[in-house]
Amino acid sequence: MHDLMEGIHRYSMALIIKIVPPAISANHLKNKYIIISASEMLSLVRNFAFVVGDLVDEQNDIWMYNNLLLEVTEILTSQIFSSELLEYLGNLIQRHNETFISLLNETLKPKFHLLLHYPRIIEKIGPPILVSSFKYEAKHRDAKIISGTITCQIQLPLSIATRCQLKSCFRYSSKIGLNDIIMSMTIRFHLSYFDLVIH
Repeated sequence: MHDLMEGIHRYSMALIIKIVPPAISANHLKNKYIIISASEMLSLVRNFAFVVGDLVDEQNDIWMYNNLLLEVTEILTSQIFSSELLEYLGNLIQRHNETFISLLNETLKPKFHLLLHYPRIIEKIGPPILVSSFKYEAKHRDAKIISGTITCQIQLPLSIATRCQLKSCFRYSSKIGLNDIIMSMTIRFHLSYFDLVIH
């Protein structure tokens, strides 16, 4: 998540968006860095072709780079890998980094280099999407929002914990978000297997 969505995508999408006709001004992209959340960036990368695909020449070098970035992203966010796919991914990442250097005439950021190690890491620990911190970041975001709304900074951790517990109690009492089946990636838990006792 941090290397791809919050790292490489920020630099790459700033480069790719430059080829869009004048609706996006150069002033917006002056810093060559887009700041949005990881899930927003993933949505942008996946859906960018639908938004501007018909406005761009398919033979444009930057558009070809966009397609390369999209292919790397789709492979890295998939849940199933074969040894052939890992070898292909290694070559694809190498080509991605070389293309980025040739298009921008800049050195790679450290997160681009980290991508080179992904095939080996995937071979050892499995798909990155299954060990990603997306869900933890989402939960942390709730706590950050709560801390931003609290005006009294005395015992801030206690106040945040109390609000989170009250929110959970509300969800349990009103049965919002509590279905018979809780889905977690590819693992299914059935609530009847657990003894939930609320006093």
